Amino acid sequence: MRSAAGTNESLTWNCRGLGNPATVREVRELANKFALAVLCLVETQLDSARAEILSLSFGYNKSFAVSSSGRSGGLVLFWNNEIKLEIQGYSKYHIDAIMSELGTVPWRLSCIYGEAKVADRYKTWDTLRSLAGTSSLPWLAMGDFNEVLRQSEHDGVSLRSQSQMDSFRDALDVCCLHDLGHSGLPWTFEKKVAGGSFTRVRLDRAVVDAVWSSLFPSAQLDHVASACSDHSPIVLNFSEELMKIKGARPFK
Repeated sequence: MRSAAGTNESLTWNCRGLGNPATVREVRELANKFALAVLCLVETQLDSARAEILSLSFGYNKSFAVSSSGRSGGLVLFWNNEIKLEIQGYSKYHIDAIMSELGTVPWRLSCIYGEAKVADRYKTWDTLRSLAGTSSLPWLAMGDFNEVLRQSEHDGVSLRSQSQMDSFRDALDVCCLHDLGHSGLPWTFEKKVAGGSFTRVRLDRAVVDAVWSSLFPSAQLDHVASACSDHSPIVLNFSEELMKIKGARPFK
């Protein structure tokens, strides 16, 4: 999300490593193009100090990062001084924050990076469940969950495990979260496989609770093309003219 006149947007992106100059350049271009108020990157493959150094390059003066484990994982959140954002907690799977400047009440923003190993994916769902019990504020969680909710979100040479999808749905049900929907391409991850075909999967999404939906009934999530990653950035827009909140305080 970067504040600009009439614009309130956030972007979450599995950038697959910030060590590549082309990726850094694309992140900078995305931040400028969409006038993002808050930017979250996952799978940074960097330690927290190095990830935070990039904040000025992207046009931000605030950041919070979780170090990667070797060449795996890593999350970083960027924002500016005019955004009132308070970090509440973090792990290798999430950064949890409270937003106090948009809307009539504070709300939660959780940036998620789902466990890549299928056998350990339950750890991501356990993290979500634990987060649900820490606050009663309206809740938005977005990022790369590394899982789908239904078979139609996986187009490839093999079927998705039913038990994997059930575990994801069960976690969202416990947390009272539902998928926000999207526009654009039906998938957010694309990989070429043997024989020249592609596997295309919707791994990245935003999920919200009913109270957050009522605060921002016209919020829109878009899938954006990327030149540097096999994941698509996802951009959430809830700009001033879209908000249906009486007395809402816009970003300036």
